Amino acid sequence: MDHIAILNPKWGLLPKILSGEKTIESRWYVNRVSPYKEFFENPNPKKHKIYFKDSGKPITAVSGLKKIEIYDSLTPIKIKEVLNKYYKEIGFGKNRIDSIANEYKNKNYCILLYLDNPRRIEAFDINKKGFGSACAWMSLDDINKIKKK
Repeated sequence: MDHIAILNPKWGLLPKILSGEKTIESRWYVNRVSPYKEFFENPNPKKHKIYFKDSGKPITAVSGLKKIEIYDSLTPIKIKEVLNKYYKEIGFGKNRIDSIANEYKNKNYCILLYLDNPRRIEAFDINKKGFGSACAWMSLDDINKIKKK
């Protein structure tokens, strides 16, 4: 399955992914929205590929996965434990743990995606029609279906 992770360019995560500084992509949710179902139903990391793009920009990177971890029934204490354990790999500074934990305090689910060989690719645009203009994650069978020619 192909996935597209849409990143906030203000956070500077894409360069961290490509440099190897950020080795885990994390997604935090209140409800079991995409990509929760896709990873829960098929937890084999080798069956997934993640494409990365900064919001408003073309896709410029891709990565395989080494491992998938899913956390359910999160509490504020559990959220803080996950952040304290993985903040560096997720790409957060240690000084931001408390503010991020507060921001995520109402989240119930967390997906940790361990990146495998992230690399730059030739940039291409996609058609997000049908996924919602504000979506931050897209899952589909084949990225070529939405690749702009």
